[in-house]
Order: sequence, then structure tokens, then C-alpha cells
Amino acid sequence: MSSIDKANISIKNKDLEYSIRKDKNIIQSSIEEGIKLPYSCRSGVCGTCKAKLINGKIDKENSFNHALSEEDIKNNIFLACQSKVISSDIEIELISPLPIQSDLYKNMKPRNIIAEVITARQITPLVKEIGITISRNNHFLYEAGMSVEFVIPDIKPNREYSIVDSPDEDGNATNGILRFLVACHNNSKASAYIKKHICVGDIITINGPFGNFSIPIKIKKPILALVGGTGISPVLSLIQKHLKSEAKFPIMLVSSFRNREETLMMEELQKLSFKNSMFSYKITLTREKPKNESRFLYGRIPTILNRIFAELSEHIVLISGSPQFVEDCLNKVKSLNADEKNIYIEAFNSKT
Repeated sequence: MSSIDKANISIKNKDLEYSIRKDKNIIQSSIEEGIKLPYSCRSGVCGTCKAKLINGKIDKENSFNHALSEEDIKNNIFLACQSKVISSDIEIELISPLPIQSDLYKNMKPRNIIAEVITARQITPLVKEIGITISRNNHFLYEAGMSVEFVIPDIKPNREYSIVDSPDEDGNATNGILRFLVACHNNSKASAYIKKHICVGDIITINGPFGNFSIPIKIKKPILALVGGTGISPVLSLIQKHLKSEAKFPIMLVSSFRNREETLMMEELQKLSFKNSMFSYKITLTREKPKNESRFLYGRIPTILNRIFAELSEHIVLISGSPQFVEDCLNKVKSLNADEKNIYIEAFNSKT
């Protein structure tokens, strides 16, 4: 049996040095070592994993580097989710903040796990809700904001979906069930399979957990969350977690859908706002004619946000949705003076 070729990696200005495999990209190999580097989509789209090469050599796996500008490339900035290490040693400088490294996270190394489907129902014309349960013997642990891959026969790569509900303080599913919101697009083999074939009682395989979409544990600022479609999943998980810690600052969620038939989790949001005076939510519809007697706003979030906030310099901002949605909202909140250090994003390609 041949040994696995490894390299030593160090993070500039951080007390962090560890070994990673050379046959996997830097993000994936770090995850397997129980190390949390900043990343989101893992597909070269969002740019969260940008890093600057200080010393050593890397090999870019493919051409999926959409998040890099010409200026980035000139300055030796690369995407860690698309790059493998070639040299025996490498030093990099992270562009995004280094997530908090926890002992609990070290027990969350991704692995294949067998699960049973408990719920499988179409909740909007586009979205199917999937609920699964995992045997306690598997000791599956996760953090709010994390996701898992659905391992579907003959469909690669695996499609990743965020977990809707936050875990308990020990990292376990609070009621033994993990819920997911699956946007079923006609041109997505994975979601088309889930829509047509995954039913209650089925035994499926998942791989995970993945992700580090999170916010600091002790926040002394109001939170604004902007979500598009199923991007509500990881944000709702983070909000649930924050409310459990008895939040002392206001939290507002603004979610965007095309029309009222596609709204998600409205009942749960209402229950949260009823139980927690610090939480409120607004929903905006982008493809429906305005009505006077309606609780909805109308228009895209970048267009209507000024009506809610004049400026955001004192806010923590969460943005979750498609890459274009994230980019548009990011530009808008920056124009309202949001501090880049207080902006946390989760971008995903819903049609892969």
C-alpha cells in the first residue's frame, strides 16, 4: 500500500500550521484534517476561499476561477477550493477571516453516512422539503450553517444542500431529523432525481458535514440577513442558534421570492417572531404586481433595502443565495456603509 503524499501548510499571521494531502484541493484536504478555512461554494464561484500564495507551489485543478479578477491573479491570489499543493511546504495568506477553530469541529470530518427519509413533500411549485434521520450510532455532529451532500447514483459531482435547523449545544440534531430545501430545476440532474425518486422510507447516502457559514458567537451588533430562495436554509439555522443564546440585539431577515406561491418557511418565521421580540422578518416578491392590502414588499432586495435601512455601518450582515444575488446584495450593503469585516456570505449554484 503506497503512502499518501502530504505537504506542510502554514497560514500567514495566524498560529496555524498543519499537514494536507497533495492529491486533494486545499479546502477539501483541510476539512479532512479538521481545520476550518474560509469557504462556501467549493466550486470556484463565490470567492470566499481566496488566498494569496506567499511561498511554495500550487496546481490549479481546472478553469473554474470565475471569482478571480486579473488584479487578483497578478497578485498571486488563488482559489483554495480549486488548487492543490505541489511543493513540500506552502505558506498562504487568507483574504477572508479565519473561522473560529473548535474542538467540536474536529469531530465533524466529512464521511458517508446512511440515512432514512422521513419526509419528502413538495412545499412550493419549485421546492421539495426532504427530512432524514440518522442512527445515533453514527454520531453525526454539525454546526449551524453547515450542509451535506446527497450521494446520488451515477450523478457527479454530489449536490450539496444546507441543513435548515440548528443543532443542540452538543452538535446533534435537536429532534433527530435533518431538514433540507431542494430547489428542483429541470436542468439539474441531481434535483430532478430528488424530485422524482426520493420518497418517504427510502434509504439514502449523504456525505458531510461541510461548510463554515457562521457568525461570531458573542455579537454586540444588530443582525441583518438577506436571503434569496432556498438560501434561507443556512441563515435560518444561524438565526435559530443566535436566538437560543438569548440575543440582546435586533435580528431582521429579509427574504426574496418571485411570487407568493414560492415563499418558504413563512409559518416558521412567524412563530420565531412571536416567541422572540428581538426577531422580525420581511418578504419581498420580485415578479408579482403590488397590492395595497398585503404584508409583502415588492421588488428586488437591492432596490427596496433603502426603504428599510438608511445605513448599515453598525450591522452584522448575512447574505445567502445564488452568486448573482449575493453579488448584488453585497454591492448594495456596501453602498449603505456596511463594514466588509461584518459581512458573511454563502453563495451557491442552485442549478448544478
